[in-house]
Amino acid sequence: MKFASAVAETGMLLRDSEYKGSSSYESVLSLLDSISDIKSDESKAEFAELVKKMADMPKSDK
Repeated sequence: MKFASAVAETGMLLRDSEYKGSSSYESVLSLLDSISDIKSDESKAEFAELVKKMADMPKSDK
């Protein structure tokens, strides 16, 4: 359930959804870090790496 929540939160951030509230890539990473088997599941670990890269990207001005 935590992984699904992290994916949904990331989607809201990518779309700049009006429902994202106080979501951030840092909060997504914190949620992913709380998953005990994240490193043993290749797909989840790869998603975490993608989120880390997105968090490090410069913010664009709209």
